[in-house]
Amino acid sequence: LSSSGNLQLEGDSNLPVQVHLDTLTQKATLGFVLVTVLTFGIMTIIDQILEVVLHHLNPCASSDCLTLYEPASWSVIRWLSAVFISILAILPFAMISMFRFAKPGLTHHEQFMMKRWMISSATLGYLTLIALFYFFIPKTYEIGDSIHSEMGLTAQYDAVALFILALSVFWGLLIMYVLAFATITAGALGLI
Repeated sequence: LSSSGNLQLEGDSNLPVQVHLDTLTQKATLGFVLVTVLTFGIMTIIDQILEVVLHHLNPCASSDCLTLYEPASWSVIRWLSAVFISILAILPFAMISMFRFAKPGLTHHEQFMMKRWMISSATLGYLTLIALFYFFIPKTYEIGDSIHSEMGLTAQYDAVALFILALSVFWGLLIMYVLAFATITAGALGLI
């Protein structure tokens, strides 16, 4: 035991808390910079990506039922989509960086458990997003369109509204994933 009453193992280095905070700040800043750079890069191809996604989300057989009521909102959708794609692309890097940051303070069992938890939760998160965007949300739109058709209504769908629902689901899942990941990890490491 060290003089302050903390458990200090043989291989542990005694670093001030400020060093850890500086390292964490550097890693977070690098993450934000990477998301920013990647977002600007994705903006060069975002129209092609959104065209494919819009075609997939379209509940009608043709594109005649899609309209754009608020052109300014489409710019917001373009930027938000680029940011979300950037976050999805950078998430594995962020998890590896977080693991490397935490690794020196973890036992071998905790390292194995954290690595396993990170891989399984990331895989589950990506599979959930794929299932939602490629199966559940389009199927929901198709069911809604069939109800309109059965009632004899001619449906006109706002392209922005289709994306806003999908992006809202994505944001909700991302926040839920981060909170669950942080809570479960902290609980498993005995921090809560």
